[in-house]
Amino acid sequence: MLLAIVGTASLALMCVCVFWRFDFANFVALFRMGSPRFFALAGSAVVALGTSTAGFFLSLNAAGQKRNELAGLAWKAFFANAIVIALTLCVGIIFFFAKQSVS
Repeated sequence: MLLAIVGTASLALMCVCVFWRFDFANFVALFRMGSPRFFALAGSAVVALGTSTAGFFLSLNAAGQKRNELAGLAWKAFFANAIVIALTLCVGIIFFFAKQSVS
């Protein structure tokens, strides 16, 4: 569950970085290549995907164990990590298609 929390925090940072200067009328995400915001966006995407993928497979393994007394928590962590992975990919795809570099 801790990995899901770290992934959620990274996803929140990624959403802030993408939608900070997003023009919804023209569907354009303005950014400057090499800016700290761009590196924060890339780093948060990597951290969110990495931690949530690890948490996804760890909780899937833990949920299937017969002697696990916390199988319910493992299933909750499994679905939380799956949601974080899906939302991270969605925000990344939105940024990829809407990005426009400002010099």
